[in-house]
Amino acid sequence: MYAEGIETTAIRQHGNVAEEILAEAADRDVELIVIGGRKRSLVGKALFGSVTQAVLPDADRPVMVVRIT
Repeated sequence: MYAEGIETTAIRQHGNVAEEILAEAADRDVELIVIGGRKRSLVGKALFGSVTQAVLPDADRPVMVVRIT
């Protein structure tokens, strides 16, 4: 797909979400990972984790977090 001249691809994978995102980014040698995030309480983060928080420290390329409202 193309939006505003930017190539985008949607895929569906199974497994550890953060690991799959990072692996796919590496396989495709993407320039930027764009991931959605939402405001969560500390308890919510502790209980449910956060894909965004898991991707950020291990990414070897830029990551843009877009706030989901």
